Amino acid sequence: MVPEWKNDDPRGPGTRAMIPGWCRWAGTALLTALVGLASGGTGVAAQEAAFPPAWVEKRAPAQTFVEYDLTDLQGQRWNSRELRGKPVVILTGHRDIRYDIKTWALRLRDEFADAGSITLFYAVNLSQFPWTTEHEDAEAWWIEQRFPIPVVLDWHGLIGRALKIAYSTPNIILLDRDNRLVYHGTGPCEAVSWEYIRNMIRMLLAAGGEKPHLGPGRPPAAP
Repeated sequence: MVPEWKNDDPRGPGTRAMIPGWCRWAGTALLTALVGLASGGTGVAAQEAAFPPAWVEKRAPAQTFVEYDLTDLQGQRWNSRELRGKPVVILTGHRDIRYDIKTWALRLRDEFADAGSITLFYAVNLSQFPWTTEHEDAEAWWIEQRFPIPVVLDWHGLIGRALKIAYSTPNIILLDRDNRLVYHGTGPCEAVSWEYIRNMIRMLLAAGGEKPHLGPGRPPAAP
């Protein structure tokens, strides 16, 4: 069965598909908070733990990346505080370009992740789906895709909001062993961009996971 959010094209003014992800998030957060207050405030702490902050400052290279605590399709937690100790590579982008992201995933997995040199996962932003989408439907669809690396469910778009990500293209996020942002790049996995990312990861590993002195920017264009 194809989930109702398979096609995200707006269906006209006032329809549920027109509602931005942040509006649905804010409405859910407000409802949760009101329920907590109605029950004597016991749900406030749980609400704060369940939802990331409403506004997230954009991170720049050398800054500490946003702290995250997410869950993958198998129920395993991916907590930024627990992942410290080796570099982390996060891939993200819209599900319609998952095959482009899969190319990145396979190369990074085969050369680095399988050897245990890095932590690698695909962060799926689910906050853009229609608010009627059930968690189980989204998870079932992703399970059917048999993605080659862990698919981590980012229901509130926390990873993307930390970098103001455009989901129409593959995004490659490289963090050092202390959760500092080293690099954020975009684009398909072509020969030049792959060599750029691979060499950057090698430098991180050679430096014991410390951030190399590399500035932000895109990989150099092919000659």
